[in-house]
Amino acid sequence: MRTSNRRILLSFQDIAFLRQAFHLRDRFRKRSDLQAALRALRAQVFGEGAARGRIRPRNGGLVCEDDGSSWDYATGQLFLPFPEQTQGPASNRNRIASLADHRAQRTTGDAEEDPAGRWYFLGVAREEAGDLAGARQAYLNALKCDAELSDACVNLGRLAHYEGRVQRAAFWYRRALSIAPEDPIAHYNLAIALEDLGDLAGAVREYQAALQCDWEFPEAHFNLSRIFRLMGHQLAAMRHLKIYRQLTGPKR
Repeated sequence: MRTSNRRILLSFQDIAFLRQAFHLRDRFRKRSDLQAALRALRAQVFGEGAARGRIRPRNGGLVCEDDGSSWDYATGQLFLPFPEQTQGPASNRNRIASLADHRAQRTTGDAEEDPAGRWYFLGVAREEAGDLAGARQAYLNALKCDAELSDACVNLGRLAHYEGRVQRAAFWYRRALSIAPEDPIAHYNLAIALEDLGDLAGAVREYQAALQCDWEFPEAHFNLSRIFRLMGHQLAAMRHLKIYRQLTGPKR
């Protein structure tokens, strides 16, 4: 809404929606997938439609979770709780990766319950406005409030990368991955940093890790193709280039 002096006031629901919208923008590279994700997020945050439970991205799609059950948002298909998905290290990784959704839930309540979210959103706004120093300080303040806010770590790494401080960027990407090890964006950005540092073998490992998290990540396939070609692995280079073209070519 607008005030009498034409300033825009955002509700806590607005802030929660915008925070997660920026988060989803990095997770979904296809316009149609992003639009579906935003519709689902709007229903979740503002209570529109019949949406219930938490909604989060997984394997290029959207998963709804409620009372121990999970189902595909688009098809309604239930996911069975196989033992290997609920026990051991894999379940810990899944739990850590879902912390961002838990933080989003807190932003819909009292503002004092999520100062980290408010600092993070301010950082995004400052970055969009071109105030990189202000954005960096806001992300650091967010981490003081919530040391496991992995998105803030990724954004701090990206800001350092822009400034040419590649070692510092790699530090932030690794910190993000220590919190959310299945984040393809953090793996991808770390791979770029390792390339810039001359560690091609390390870059290959991180691009491959990004693809393990999200196989339909065209930029990761393209960069792997380029590096494999430099390393003389022509068959691997051609395979990833073919996948890249399949992912980015015109739809049938």
